[in-house]
Amino acid sequence: DKARNLWFGGFGGLSQFNDGSFVNYGKKDGLVGNYVRSIYQDSDGVFWIGTYDEGLSRFKNGVFTSYKAEDGLSNNGVFAIEEDRYGNFWISSNRGIYRVKRKELNDFAEKKIDKINSVSYGREDGMLSNECNGGRQPASIQDKDGKIWFPTQDGVAIIDPENENYNSLPPSVVIESATVERESVETRSGLQIEPGQRNIEINFTGISLMKTQHVKFQYKLEGHDLDWIESGTRRTAYYSYLPPGSYRFLVKAANSDGVWNQNGAVLEIRMKPFFYQTVWFKLIGGIASVFVLFAVWKLSILQLKRRERKLTGIVARRTEELNKVNEELQALANSDGLTKIGNRRRFEEFLTNEWHRASRSRTEISLILVDIDHFKLFNDTYGHLEGDKCLQKVAKSLADTIKRPTDFVARFGGEEFAIILGGTDSDGAMAIAGQVLENVQNLEIIHSSSETTGRITISIGVATTFIRTEMSEADLIKAADTALYKAKENGRNQIVSFDSLTQQRSVLDEEFISVD
Repeated sequence: DKARNLWFGGFGGLSQFNDGSFVNYGKKDGLVGNYVRSIYQDSDGVFWIGTYDEGLSRFKNGVFTSYKAEDGLSNNGVFAIEEDRYGNFWISSNRGIYRVKRKELNDFAEKKIDKINSVSYGREDGMLSNECNGGRQPASIQDKDGKIWFPTQDGVAIIDPENENYNSLPPSVVIESATVERESVETRSGLQIEPGQRNIEINFTGISLMKTQHVKFQYKLEGHDLDWIESGTRRTAYYSYLPPGSYRFLVKAANSDGVWNQNGAVLEIRMKPFFYQTVWFKLIGGIASVFVLFAVWKLSILQLKRRERKLTGIVARRTEELNKVNEELQALANSDGLTKIGNRRRFEEFLTNEWHRASRSRTEISLILVDIDHFKLFNDTYGHLEGDKCLQKVAKSLADTIKRPTDFVARFGGEEFAIILGGTDSDGAMAIAGQVLENVQNLEIIHSSSETTGRITISIGVATTFIRTEMSEADLIKAADTALYKAKENGRNQIVSFDSLTQQRSVLDEEFISVD
């Protein structure tokens, strides 16, 4: 850095080396994530730390500020950061490249704004692949002309910030149509909703001359919503079971550069009541309710003693039910909601436990990392619903492969899975990996856009080690990830074993065993 300190980023977080000693930072210290992929120091001396899939952190005056997709980033991947002369950060990820103003990031950190705006770029803007490369340094470069070069899976993407056009025109907003109980209705004179019709769907759009697909929306139903609802790029609003009365539906839009059309569009809505929802009916009902409540009160006095006798039994049953609910909640906290296998949190806990057990018993431990080949192309071709089904099928095939209590399968992130094999040597791990490869092939999931075969395939990285004092779990993860990268580099649909840990050599002397 400018003060001649050394900074390191890796699987364990962020480290600063100064005056012969290290200061380490992780999620517990405010860093957005422990898998650091990029470090950038701007002209003000502020550090910006990017992670693999957990967002961006600003480090200023010893304080971390985190930025994620829900705060306005196009996605949580931050592989490389380059700054142009206009104060824009250009950031690469595994879902494309996006641009965000440094000033907005600082204003967000200082609580001057609630949300940042980022502009994303991908195939529709001329990139051959949305999947950029990272994890090495440099993962980007800016040449003497100010052009920025980013490596991707299908070549280099070059950006010239001088040619970037700022869109100062807010998009026009139009309410296109509406349905009530799934039937189309006329909207030009407002909506008149008959009693008993509860489900309303309102469709709207924004018209922009640049990046129409990135137009973002906010909407609010006056008389019902307390504040504006962030819709993102979704162009439909749903309401059910609205009470009778008059409402105003408001919608506004912003272009890809965050310029809002504050006037937006308006739709008047009137929900007609049933007769029993009118004022006079409620008045009569209120009087009748007073007499009913008096009778109930008298009856409750007679039942009080009987309820007291049952109280002890009820408390015991409720306590037992509460214990069961707590057990179910614990299970949910440790499982992935989509695939029903272990999540990243449970993976880290299980790996730590098995690591300590292997260290005590001086047995080997193996880790298998699995990545679905060309999964983004699968999603682009068949849609995210089919993509979710594919992830579920692959996860089940992995879970069906392992048998022992010292084995564990988890969703590592996105389309990546991990299998922990306690007390398993390299041959055993390769055998399991081979069975996993075969099981996924036997699923025969059609993938017409695959650049490998016409069906879903996987790439597998395997790492095995005896634990030494100076090692940590991160070393095993890194070795398996390196082998996985090699399998993808070699053409995918294969297994690569990384054995440098077992042989106690440096990464420069690593050897790979590749199995198709």
